[in-house]
Parts: sequence; structure tokens; C-alpha cells
Amino acid sequence: MTTRPGARAQVVPARRGRERHDGPHRSGPPGGFVGPEEIPSKKRAPGDPLTGLPLRHGFLEAIASRPERSGTAIFCVDIDGMRALNDSEGRRTGDAVIAATGAAIADALDDPSIAARDGADSFAFFVPELTRDAAAAVAEDVSSRASSAASTVAGSLVTLSVGVALWTEDPAGPAGLLGAARRAARSAREAGSGRTVFAADVPPLEGPDLVLDGLPCPVVVGRDR
Repeated sequence: MTTRPGARAQVVPARRGRERHDGPHRSGPPGGFVGPEEIPSKKRAPGDPLTGLPLRHGFLEAIASRPERSGTAIFCVDIDGMRALNDSEGRRTGDAVIAATGAAIADALDDPSIAARDGADSFAFFVPELTRDAAAAVAEDVSSRASSAASTVAGSLVTLSVGVALWTEDPAGPAGLLGAARRAARSAREAGSGRTVFAADVPPLEGPDLVLDGLPCPVVVGRDR
């Protein structure tokens, strides 16, 4: 299932069903937690000490270095309810949920796709050569696997909100595309937990944006933005 072009903030449930698709994304059943040391070295570039994932700058550099960007999809994944989880279960559990989520996302990807930590409770990853339908299927599969891993660590259901931006829909460059995906993820979170929103279905931003302004990614462990 995917959103219709031109719709406003149309959402796609992120954890219902799966679609077959091709591309550098490793499909499979939702797995358990794997630690940062188990993430392949190419996806574990120096960066965030909690997850072992690169941060925003390295992520954008990896996309910019690709010779062919047409069809690239950028996904922004927000963990729903991190503040409430930290308050109820403690920051140690919150940190473990963040680490488990990042590891599960990275484990679901094949080269040349790369995952990164994009904020206190958010991640980003890109997958090349995707149609809109295939991007929706990737969002469903990756979020389902990451939700399962995070829920196992938390001992309760942890849902994820996903924003997706396609290069064909927003050719503003890597930083602009990531900004569009982040705004879509924010819309997904506001619409309810466990949803996916495409950037093309979100009204344009009026005013400055943190990503477009080039501010660095904060490494704040276990806290809502």
C-alpha cells in the first residue's frame, strides 16, 4: 500500500503486511537485538558511541559521493514515545532501545545502503533505485523489524514513525532530501504512532530548517528532541 500523489499527509501503516520488492535491503522476519559490534564495519563508521552508526555529516557525504542518485529514497525513522519510556523504565532501558533500533535498521540493509543516527531518538537510512511502491514496502519491513527488536528490549510495544523522501520527488540535494524525510517523519508522528508518511504528501516548510541550515546532529542519548 502506498500514498497517492498529491494527497495531503496521507499515511501508510508501517507495520501491516509486507510487499515483495528488489533492492539493497535485506528482507526477512523481524529479528532480535544485535549490538553495535555486530554491525558490519561499513555501516559502523566512527560516529555515535551508543549505536556505532555514523552521524548526519557522514551520512550525507555517503549519499553525495554516489555517482547516480536518481531513484534514491531517504528514510527518517523516529522512535515513538521515548520520553515516556525513559520516565517509566529509566534511561538505561531507553539507551538499550535506541541501540537495538539502530542495530536492527542497519542489519536490514545491504550495500550500498547506509544507516545513521540522525537525532536523539531518530535514525536515517537511504536505499537506491526505489519506486514509490518499493519504498513503502521497505519502510514497512524495516520498521517492523526495528520495532520488534526495540520492543524485545523494552518489554513492551515500541512503535516507529517513518518519513520517506524520494529523489525524483525532491531534487534538492542530500541535505534537502533528508530535511524533507524528517518533516515527513514528524507528520507521521503527529498523525499517530507506527505510521509512514511520504514527503511529497506534506505541505512545504515555511521558514528555516535545522538540516537545511546545516546544524550538526546532536548526540543526546535517550531523550526526545
